[in-house]
Amino acid sequence: MEKLKLKVEKRELVGKKAKRLRRENWVLGNIYGKGMASIPVAIHDSEFKKIYQQSGETNLIEVEVGGEKARPVLIKDVQLDVVSSQPLHVDFHQVDLKEKITTTVPLEIVGESTAVEQNIGILLNLVNEIEVECLPEDIPNSIRVDISSLTGLNQAIFIKDLPVPPQVDIKTPLEEMVCKIEEPVIKEEVEEVKPAEVEGEAVAEGEEGKEAGETEETAEEEKKEK
Repeated sequence: MEKLKLKVEKRELVGKKAKRLRRENWVLGNIYGKGMASIPVAIHDSEFKKIYQQSGETNLIEVEVGGEKARPVLIKDVQLDVVSSQPLHVDFHQVDLKEKITTTVPLEIVGESTAVEQNIGILLNLVNEIEVECLPEDIPNSIRVDISSLTGLNQAIFIKDLPVPPQVDIKTPLEEMVCKIEEPVIKEEVEEVKPAEVEGEAVAEGEEGKEAGETEETAEEEKKEK
Protein backbone atom coordinates (compact mmCIF):
# COMPACT_ATOMS: atom_id res chain seq x y z
CA MET A 1 0.00 0.00 0.00
CA GLU A 2 1.25 3.48 -0.91
CA LYS A 3 2.36 5.49 2.09
CA LEU A 4 0.08 8.36 3.06
CA LYS A 5 1.74 11.76 3.25
CA LEU A 6 0.55 15.02 4.79
CA LYS A 7 2.13 18.46 4.94
CA VAL A 8 1.27 20.61 7.97
CA GLU A 9 2.27 24.05 9.16
CA LYS A 10 3.91 24.75 12.50
CA ARG A 11 1.41 26.78 14.52
CA GLU A 12 2.53 29.91 16.31
CA LEU A 13 -0.91 31.02 17.46
CA VAL A 14 -2.21 29.20 20.52
CA GLY A 15 -5.08 29.60 22.98
CA LYS A 16 -7.76 32.17 22.11
CA LYS A 17 -5.66 33.57 19.25
CA ALA A 18 -5.97 30.22 17.46
CA LYS A 19 -9.70 30.88 16.85
CA ARG A 20 -8.68 33.06 13.92
CA LEU A 21 -7.18 30.01 12.19
CA ARG A 22 -10.42 28.06 12.65
CA ARG A 23 -12.39 30.89 11.05
CA GLU A 24 -10.03 30.58 8.06
CA ASN A 25 -10.82 26.84 7.74
CA TRP A 26 -7.72 25.45 9.42
CA VAL A 27 -7.78 22.40 11.69
CA LEU A 28 -5.61 22.81 14.77
CA GLY A 29 -3.46 19.93 15.97
CA ASN A 30 -0.59 18.68 18.06
CA ILE A 31 2.11 16.12 17.39
CA TYR A 32 3.20 14.28 20.53
CA GLY A 33 5.26 11.21 21.26
CA LYS A 34 7.61 9.45 23.63
CA GLY A 35 10.49 11.66 24.79
CA MET A 36 9.53 14.72 22.73
CA ALA A 37 7.87 18.05 23.32
CA SER A 38 4.43 18.53 21.80
CA ILE A 39 4.46 20.42 18.49
CA PRO A 40 1.43 22.65 17.72
CA VAL A 41 0.46 22.45 14.04
CA ALA A 42 -2.30 23.53 11.65
CA ILE A 43 -3.73 21.73 8.60
CA HIS A 44 -6.19 23.06 6.05
CA ASP A 45 -9.51 21.29 6.65
CA SER A 46 -9.84 19.99 3.05
CA GLU A 47 -6.42 18.30 3.26
CA PHE A 48 -7.16 16.81 6.66
CA LYS A 49 -10.55 15.41 5.63
CA LYS A 50 -8.99 13.77 2.58
CA ILE A 51 -6.19 12.06 4.54
CA TYR A 52 -8.45 11.06 7.45
CA GLN A 53 -10.87 9.37 5.08
CA GLN A 54 -7.99 7.25 3.76
CA SER A 55 -6.16 6.56 7.00
CA GLY A 56 -8.71 6.43 9.79
CA GLU A 57 -6.87 5.79 13.04
CA THR A 58 -5.00 2.65 11.97
CA ASN A 59 -2.89 3.66 8.95
CA LEU A 60 0.49 5.32 9.34
CA ILE A 61 0.87 8.82 7.92
CA GLU A 62 4.15 10.53 7.07
CA VAL A 63 3.69 14.07 8.36
CA GLU A 64 6.04 16.80 7.18
CA VAL A 65 6.18 19.85 9.43
CA GLY A 66 7.30 22.97 7.58
CA GLY A 67 9.86 21.25 5.35
CA GLU A 68 11.38 19.09 8.11
CA LYS A 69 12.00 15.37 7.84
CA ALA A 70 8.75 13.36 7.68
CA ARG A 71 7.50 11.90 10.96
CA PRO A 72 5.57 8.59 11.18
CA VAL A 73 2.32 9.30 13.03
CA LEU A 74 -1.11 7.84 13.78
CA ILE A 75 -4.25 9.91 14.19
CA LYS A 76 -5.36 9.34 17.77
CA ASP A 77 -8.16 11.79 18.52
CA VAL A 78 -10.32 14.06 16.38
CA GLN A 79 -12.59 16.69 17.96
CA LEU A 80 -15.62 17.68 15.89
CA ASP A 81 -17.92 20.69 16.08
CA VAL A 82 -21.15 19.55 17.77
CA VAL A 83 -23.33 21.41 15.25
CA SER A 84 -21.52 21.22 11.89
CA SER A 85 -19.42 18.06 12.54
CA GLN A 86 -16.45 19.91 11.07
CA PRO A 87 -13.04 18.84 12.49
CA LEU A 88 -11.69 21.33 15.04
CA HIS A 89 -8.64 19.64 16.53
CA VAL A 90 -6.56 16.52 15.93
CA ASP A 91 -3.87 14.70 17.90
CA PHE A 92 -1.07 13.00 15.96
CA HIS A 93 0.86 10.31 17.84
CA GLN A 94 4.45 10.08 16.59
CA VAL A 95 5.66 6.46 16.82
CA ASP A 96 8.92 4.54 16.69
CA LEU A 97 8.68 2.09 13.78
CA LYS A 98 10.83 -0.42 15.68
CA GLU A 99 8.78 -0.33 18.87
CA LYS A 100 5.48 -2.15 19.40
CA ILE A 101 2.44 -0.08 20.32
CA THR A 102 -1.03 -0.86 21.64
CA THR A 103 -3.96 0.44 19.62
CA THR A 104 -7.52 -0.43 18.60
CA VAL A 105 -8.56 -1.96 15.29
CA PRO A 106 -12.15 -1.93 13.93
CA LEU A 107 -13.99 -5.17 13.17
CA GLU A 108 -15.64 -5.61 9.76
CA ILE A 109 -18.67 -7.92 9.41
CA VAL A 110 -18.51 -9.91 6.15
CA GLY A 111 -20.47 -12.80 4.64
CA GLU A 112 -24.11 -13.83 5.04
CA SER A 113 -25.64 -15.87 7.85
CA THR A 114 -28.23 -18.45 6.70
CA ALA A 115 -29.85 -18.17 10.14
CA VAL A 116 -30.57 -14.51 9.44
CA GLU A 117 -31.56 -15.04 5.79
CA GLN A 118 -34.08 -17.76 6.76
CA ASN A 119 -35.48 -15.68 9.65
CA ILE A 120 -34.35 -18.25 12.19
CA GLY A 121 -32.76 -15.51 14.28
CA ILE A 122 -31.22 -12.06 14.28
CA LEU A 123 -27.55 -11.07 14.45
CA LEU A 124 -26.56 -9.47 17.74
CA ASN A 125 -23.32 -7.49 17.27
CA LEU A 126 -21.54 -7.01 20.60
CA VAL A 127 -18.02 -5.76 19.74
CA ASN A 128 -17.02 -3.21 17.09
CA GLU A 129 -13.27 -3.03 17.74
CA ILE A 130 -10.51 -4.86 19.58
CA GLU A 131 -7.23 -3.86 21.21
CA VAL A 132 -4.02 -5.20 19.66
CA GLU A 133 -0.26 -4.86 20.09
CA CYS A 134 2.17 -4.85 17.17
CA LEU A 135 4.71 -2.78 15.28
CA PRO A 136 3.19 0.39 13.75
CA GLU A 137 3.62 -0.86 10.20
CA ASP A 138 1.82 -4.14 11.04
CA ILE A 139 -1.42 -2.54 12.26
CA PRO A 140 -4.33 -4.04 10.24
CA ASN A 141 -6.79 -1.61 8.65
CA SER A 142 -9.57 -3.83 10.01
CA ILE A 143 -10.19 -7.43 11.08
CA ARG A 144 -12.84 -9.41 9.19
CA VAL A 145 -15.61 -11.24 11.04
CA ASP A 146 -17.12 -13.85 8.69
CA ILE A 147 -20.67 -14.62 9.86
CA SER A 148 -21.36 -17.26 7.18
CA SER A 149 -20.55 -19.94 9.77
CA LEU A 150 -23.53 -18.89 11.89
CA THR A 151 -26.37 -21.17 10.77
CA GLY A 152 -28.50 -21.64 13.90
CA LEU A 153 -29.74 -20.10 17.13
CA ASN A 154 -27.21 -19.33 19.88
CA GLN A 155 -24.22 -19.85 17.58
CA ALA A 156 -21.53 -17.24 18.21
CA ILE A 157 -18.11 -15.94 17.19
CA PHE A 158 -15.55 -15.11 19.89
CA ILE A 159 -12.40 -12.96 19.87
CA LYS A 160 -10.31 -16.15 19.76
CA ASP A 161 -11.99 -17.08 16.44
CA LEU A 162 -10.85 -13.95 14.59
CA PRO A 163 -8.29 -14.30 11.76
CA VAL A 164 -5.46 -12.10 13.05
CA PRO A 165 -1.98 -11.96 11.41
CA PRO A 166 0.71 -13.80 13.42
CA GLN A 167 2.67 -10.58 14.04
CA VAL A 168 -0.35 -9.04 15.78
CA ASP A 169 -1.10 -9.86 19.44
CA ILE A 170 -4.69 -9.51 20.66
CA LYS A 171 -4.99 -7.76 24.02
CA THR A 172 -8.80 -7.98 24.32
CA PRO A 173 -9.88 -11.09 26.33
CA LEU A 174 -10.07 -14.04 23.93
CA GLU A 175 -13.28 -15.44 25.47
CA GLU A 176 -15.21 -12.22 24.80
CA MET A 177 -18.13 -12.69 22.40
CA VAL A 178 -18.10 -10.70 19.16
CA CYS A 179 -21.53 -11.58 17.74
CA LYS A 180 -24.31 -14.12 18.20
CA ILE A 181 -27.53 -15.38 16.60
CA GLU A 182 -30.41 -14.51 18.91
CA GLU A 183 -34.05 -15.53 18.80
CA PRO A 184 -36.19 -12.75 17.28
CA VAL A 185 -38.07 -10.61 19.78
CA ILE A 186 -41.82 -10.89 19.16
CA LYS A 187 -43.79 -7.90 20.38
CA GLU A 188 -47.13 -8.65 22.04
CA GLU A 189 -50.06 -7.11 20.21
CA VAL A 190 -52.08 -4.66 22.26
CA GLU A 191 -55.84 -5.26 21.84
CA GLU A 192 -57.45 -2.21 20.31
CA VAL A 193 -60.56 -0.76 21.96
CA LYS A 194 -63.37 -0.56 19.42
CA PRO A 195 -65.22 2.77 19.04
CA ALA A 196 -68.55 1.06 19.85
CA GLU A 197 -67.14 -0.08 23.17
CA VAL A 198 -66.02 3.45 23.99
CA GLU A 199 -69.42 4.85 23.06
CA GLY A 200 -71.11 2.18 25.17
CA GLU A 201 -68.99 3.17 28.18
CA ALA A 202 -69.82 6.85 27.61
CA VAL A 203 -73.57 6.07 27.44
CA ALA A 204 -73.33 4.02 30.62
CA GLU A 205 -71.54 6.85 32.42
CA GLY A 206 -74.20 9.27 31.16
CA GLU A 207 -77.02 7.11 32.48
CA GLU A 208 -75.33 6.80 35.85
CA GLY A 209 -75.00 10.59 36.01
CA LYS A 210 -78.64 11.00 35.03
CA GLU A 211 -79.79 8.59 37.72
CA ALA A 212 -77.74 10.48 40.30
CA GLY A 213 -79.30 13.76 39.17
CA GLU A 214 -82.82 12.34 39.36
CA THR A 215 -82.22 11.10 42.91
CA GLU A 216 -81.10 14.57 44.04
CA GLU A 217 -84.21 16.22 42.45
CA THR A 218 -86.53 13.70 44.18
CA ALA A 219 -84.93 14.44 47.54
CA GLU A 220 -85.49 18.20 47.06
CA GLU A 221 -89.18 17.69 46.18
CA GLU A 222 -89.74 15.55 49.29
CA LYS A 223 -88.29 18.34 51.49
CA LYS A 224 -90.68 20.90 49.98
CA GLU A 225 -93.72 18.69 50.53
CA LYS A 226 -92.77 18.32 54.19
